[in-house]
Amino acid sequence: MTRNKAIVFIITTLTLCIILLSIVGCVKSEPENNYLLGDGKSMPLYTLCLLDDGYIYFDLRDKSDVPYYRYYFEDDRTIELGRVPRYMLSGNSEALIDNIYYFFVGVFNENQEFMNVLYAINLEENTFYPVMTDTEHVFIESCSYKNRYIVALLGSSDGNNVYTSYLSLFDTQTKQFINKSEAFSFDEITRADGRSVGGFCTFKDYIYVFVNDTLLDDSVDGDGFIHNDVIHVYDFDFNLVQVIGLGEAHDALTKYWSVKMKVLDNNLIYVRNFSRYSVIGIIEDDLIKPLLLNDGDDRMDIDMSDYGLNEPPILFARYTNNIFTIDTKTQSVNKIELDIKDGFHIIYMMTSDENSVLILMGENGYESITYYVPNEKLSELEFGY
Repeated sequence: MTRNKAIVFIITTLTLCIILLSIVGCVKSEPENNYLLGDGKSMPLYTLCLLDDGYIYFDLRDKSDVPYYRYYFEDDRTIELGRVPRYMLSGNSEALIDNIYYFFVGVFNENQEFMNVLYAINLEENTFYPVMTDTEHVFIESCSYKNRYIVALLGSSDGNNVYTSYLSLFDTQTKQFINKSEAFSFDEITRADGRSVGGFCTFKDYIYVFVNDTLLDDSVDGDGFIHNDVIHVYDFDFNLVQVIGLGEAHDALTKYWSVKMKVLDNNLIYVRNFSRYSVIGIIEDDLIKPLLLNDGDDRMDIDMSDYGLNEPPILFARYTNNIFTIDTKTQSVNKIELDIKDGFHIIYMMTSDENSVLILMGENGYESITYYVPNEKLSELEFGY
């Protein structure tokens, strides 16, 4: 997939492609080292987030009235939290504030007009309710900031072939948007000429934004664009306080649209683009210095455990038996080879608040088995047997 095609795909379907398959079932308690979930078959259910005692998911078999559920590991219990009528799409969210989980959903109203609704789930009371509605933008992604605000990526087209996106802070106490970033715009005809937000995250007092900055130039070999992608660092008022260059990772990360980014303690950063290129490195002298760089090797499809609301996440090489733990104190990445039966491989991972990981494994290309394992047990267990 070329970068241009990836950009088209991102704009139209990003909020859908982030949704990933999950599974449900019972926790088998015997033997004690058996952390297998379910009966070995994936169900047509979708994960919203993994918690320390279970997970939240929703069922898309009837989009006219989509139910959301919470499943508990300990007693194999499932409860319905609420329903979203006239569901269309939803985006990625890591917004957890005061034990309330926030996420955006795109729906149609009674007049078949598209609108976005911010929903909340109170994890203590298991209540499910809408917080606000917007009819002017597409809400693509969100995360929490300073335990009060939601950083949301908003986008819209002006009708004259210009697509504009920006970040804005939503105050969960006043239920109002405050402060917004500079606007990033590009030409919808060329689908790239200009600037756009490829991904973002928050860390401590700052907001990190991957800025795709491209200039159409037919004289350039390859995709015909000059790539000046960088990472902007903003404070609470969206003042630009630092610009981070991609360094040795520039050529790899600018081949395709970057969509995932995470900043960790001790100046560590992870960035992954839309098609398997990724880097985990150290921010030093305003550049990323790679510790582990995948510049296109199919055997090094390194992704980061998703929807994790704890620190730090875990890296994994998709379709292999390799995971990578991150030691922020020593600024190092440590490889662990899981003991996996022949024919099985890692498809997907999620981390929880209790230093545990949910691992979805496949056999010969099919998703089939899921484990929920404490991190310290990962190197001790046999998987897929």
